[in-house]
Amino acid sequence: MDKQNIQTILDAVSTFSQLHLICLLLKSTDPRLTPELQFGLNELLMHLHKNAVSNLVFVVTNSRASNFSLGHVSAPLKEYLKKLKKTSGIKIELNQSNVFCIDNEAFRLQCLWNQYPQLKDSTQMAIVEGSWKASSEACKALIKRGLEINAHDVTETVSLNEARSAILLLNDPLTKIFVILQTCVKNYDKNQDAISVGIINNAHRDQDIQIRMIKAPKTICTKCKITCHQNCKLRGIRIKSASDEKLKDCSSFDRESGICFACGCHYKVHMRELYETEKTYRSQNFVDTINGNSGGEEITPKNIREKLDHVIEELTKEKKMIEEALEKFGTFLRNNAILEYNFVLENRLELEIRLAEGNGDYKIATKTKEMLEKYKKEKEQLMDAIKNGKKQKEIITSQSIVQIREKLFEMKFYGKKIEELYEIQLKLSQVDIIETDRIEYDTILPI
Repeated sequence: MDKQNIQTILDAVSTFSQLHLICLLLKSTDPRLTPELQFGLNELLMHLHKNAVSNLVFVVTNSRASNFSLGHVSAPLKEYLKKLKKTSGIKIELNQSNVFCIDNEAFRLQCLWNQYPQLKDSTQMAIVEGSWKASSEACKALIKRGLEINAHDVTETVSLNEARSAILLLNDPLTKIFVILQTCVKNYDKNQDAISVGIINNAHRDQDIQIRMIKAPKTICTKCKITCHQNCKLRGIRIKSASDEKLKDCSSFDRESGICFACGCHYKVHMRELYETEKTYRSQNFVDTINGNSGGEEITPKNIREKLDHVIEELTKEKKMIEEALEKFGTFLRNNAILEYNFVLENRLELEIRLAEGNGDYKIATKTKEMLEKYKKEKEQLMDAIKNGKKQKEIITSQSIVQIREKLFEMKFYGKKIEELYEIQLKLSQVDIIETDRIEYDTILPI
């Protein structure tokens, strides 16, 4: 289960107000806790609120061979849940109330009924009839469970993912704004006389960030920081998402190796962009900004310095608000997520590196190592936010997340710029696909 599928699931879930059941489908024939299985389970649970645990059920397929029990998947699933309890304190029991075993062989028989008469013998029919009965009873029990259990409030899960998104999506904008704030505070503190003269002469300029939307998507290398393909028209590419498999189909990459012709890096360190940010300078009269207008007051170096002290105070407050917001997001994530992050991804990438090195594909191994480093950096951002969140003593609720974000957007000097950057990134993360690919089938009906 990759991130694209997870995002699709979350997009669908967010349209509901309640969820009665969250079904995890497993095969009874899976004998081991493979990295793929553990990664998929982690990826799903990472996006669920702790309060959704009681709504989790396990639907076990291909279970006729195991006499409609968990079968081979029992041991790896129990091992996984044991690790989950140890790492996150979440206890999930496996019992009749949350395990439902089914098999679709009766449906397969219906599909083959007219073409394979040999399947109609009495022995085969008896087996299929028993399978149908057991599966239908399991489905009825599953529906009954959904009717009896208290529904999960979807806003809790949505808020959880908003907090995670806020940490990741706001990290870049807030970092840029934070640097500007620090630069401004330092500049005003050290150069008040020169700045006062500049403001009086209407010649003072402050640092700002300019956001520029581009007409057509471009593919950039996140390692080399260069544009590798302007005006890329390939469909179905996720925006601001590195390592999208579909990038391999872009004409800028070698189809077999995935290496970019422009920079020589692997496609996994490339991403599609629709906007650019650039540090710039803007004119700003702080007398009008802080007091609304001068009201006929004579502007002198003395009163300008007084107002600059007020500016420094306001900018320092905004800087502190950013720090506190990230701490609170981390607190909410730590207190309410089943899993804070999918740590199995690190093991999975390390496995891919070993496989590539074993096959002598050192370019792939090198680029995968770069991807691993990027993952570790992202993990560090989240873990730092969660660690800093431990300083918070107040209880952060789902409603608080939206309120905190809105307060950031309302900040006097740089709130609008943070909101602009955030909304662009949020929109791109939700809409992700520029133009959905359409697959058309020609259907021939038998006469």
